[in-house]
Amino acid sequence: WLCFYLILMIGFLAHRRSIEKKARNRTEVNMAAVVSACERYRSEYGSFDLREQTVIYDALTGGNIRGIRFLQRLDGSDIRLDAWGNVIRITVGDDRITLVSSGQNGVDEQGAKDDIVYSRRFGRR
Repeated sequence: WLCFYLILMIGFLAHRRSIEKKARNRTEVNMAAVVSACERYRSEYGSFDLREQTVIYDALTGGNIRGIRFLQRLDGSDIRLDAWGNVIRITVGDDRITLVSSGQNGVDEQGAKDDIVYSRRFGRR
């Protein structure tokens, strides 16, 4: 029984790691899509002067003066959320955009532990 139990536990842990890795990858893909949408918005409007998170997501999904949808999920999922249902936070500076997910534990650890941070400089104009 001990051998059976050990094999079962090893299989469970390997499966759990696989699920966690897929969730992390899905979150990183969502983050990359948001950053790309921000860059397209900036290219279209000449600047990215939005700072408030809800305004940013609204503008990217068609709530802008021209009604352009820079960000859209074909599968119907909410792009604002990470794989664990937490809102992905956006910080925009003059030349950089940073997105932070609180990760699986849902706790903002300032980019440490299981938090996922995606940061990129806006392209040169």
